[in-house]
Amino acid sequence: MAKKPLSKEELVARLKAIAADETPREREIGAMCYSIMSPPEKHINCDMCGEDICYSDWNTHDTITEIVEKMAALGYDVKVETACHSCAEKVKKELYPDMKSEDDEDFDWEKDIWLSDINHIFFFKALGETEYHRAIANYKDSYRSLLALLQNKPMYYDSHDGNHYIDEEKDTLEFMTGIKFDI
Repeated sequence: MAKKPLSKEELVARLKAIAADETPREREIGAMCYSIMSPPEKHINCDMCGEDICYSDWNTHDTITEIVEKMAALGYDVKVETACHSCAEKVKKELYPDMKSEDDEDFDWEKDIWLSDINHIFFFKALGETEYHRAIANYKDSYRSLLALLQNKPMYYDSHDGNHYIDEEKDTLEFMTGIKFDI
């Protein structure tokens, strides 16, 4: 049974309450693991144009899909669509008209949105909202951060078992939801 999702204001209040918690924090760095072989090749169709997408990854797509399903099970109006590079480029130009392309000389890999063979368009609508906020979100940990907030958890573990406190993830949460978290 789905639970009642929170409104934008309630999500902001939740993050503020988590940030105000004075419980001592412990940092866990996690391990950097490297594979000596290429990830398996997989195929999926683009949800926008139907084109076959051939991609290689270690369960990133599956993990993102599972996390979005967990958000939906909490009662949130969320979904994720799979997009080929061409369709994602069109969405990127629509959502982020001033953002640079990977081909630009001054493209910033830390700040600008990178596209790959397979891309994920995330849709989020808080309780009481009429339109979805959309984001091109290809990092599993962006979804983990948001899921932690929706579950009222102060932190999450990343892909390498390092921990992250969500009150320090304000920019990621804002990117994923469109909500201005002023904490």
